[in-house]
Amino acid sequence: MLNKICRLLLFVLVSCLFVSCEDENEQSADYDVLVIGNSYARDAFSYVPCVLASVNPDVSVNLYVIGTNGADLAQTHKNILDGEKCFFYDKYLFNKGEWTSTSKSKAGKVITSKEWNLIVLQENSVVATDYKKTKKNVNKLVSLLRKKKCEAPIAFMLNPTHPENSKLLDSIGLGNDDEFYVITEVAQKLLKDGAVDFIIPCGTAIQNARHTSLNTYGDFGQLSFDGNHLQEGLPCLIEAYTASQFLLDKFLLFGNIDNSCLFVTDGWIKNKRIPGQHGNVVVGTFSDYLLCKKCAKAALSNPYSITLLE
Repeated sequence: MLNKICRLLLFVLVSCLFVSCEDENEQSADYDVLVIGNSYARDAFSYVPCVLASVNPDVSVNLYVIGTNGADLAQTHKNILDGEKCFFYDKYLFNKGEWTSTSKSKAGKVITSKEWNLIVLQENSVVATDYKKTKKNVNKLVSLLRKKKCEAPIAFMLNPTHPENSKLLDSIGLGNDDEFYVITEVAQKLLKDGAVDFIIPCGTAIQNARHTSLNTYGDFGQLSFDGNHLQEGLPCLIEAYTASQFLLDKFLLFGNIDNSCLFVTDGWIKNKRIPGQHGNVVVGTFSDYLLCKKCAKAALSNPYSITLLE
């Protein structure tokens, strides 16, 4: 009996030490941001912590991304209710300097693990063109978040359009620019109706870039790797610039993406353990980086229209 008690006490002690180490590694940040979506959310936010650090080394933001590839917010809502595990759970702690990813965490537990400063929702690329479906999905998920005592403001990420000649674009019968205006109209209505508090115009920045010389980049063309996702490097960086400047402004943090000297390479991607990679890095020139920043800044100034920069 005494041996059993000793073993139990030892187990408790080791468990406490393990938890203590975990807590120590997950250093508290000034701001915790949760992104809920699919692989498009990964495309947009995977570089964001590094852009923030390159602009202002004192920025203290932990970023968490959960979701299922290809899923809409209705599926995510169902997964939370059913206690299903996330298809992916990516975490970037500002004091660690790299991503950690797992598929073993339950979305519901992640959602209740922090007092979030901001929650970002990203909808399926086809559903995002349908206002009724998108609003219904957003309302249901936000209602669930509130029931779980998540009182953080809600931002909605504006998706990039599908590139011309992609099968998905053909399936909805729209041209590239036409799809953009449908997506932006849906986002504007969500904001006007009070379903969300903010819009992050990542897709607008991409559409701006597709009207410049940057349009030639990407294995598929139009900044795309496969006719669906953005390619690593400059294409993903355009969205990261946009989201980063939004966060800097939202949290009233010192910094401007114009001052970012981040240079993305295949080695950097590997070192940072960027999740959900699509193809090799599009490196580009110094002028290309400046143009990417212009596309992002124009999107933030004019989120619902295409700005011609060249």
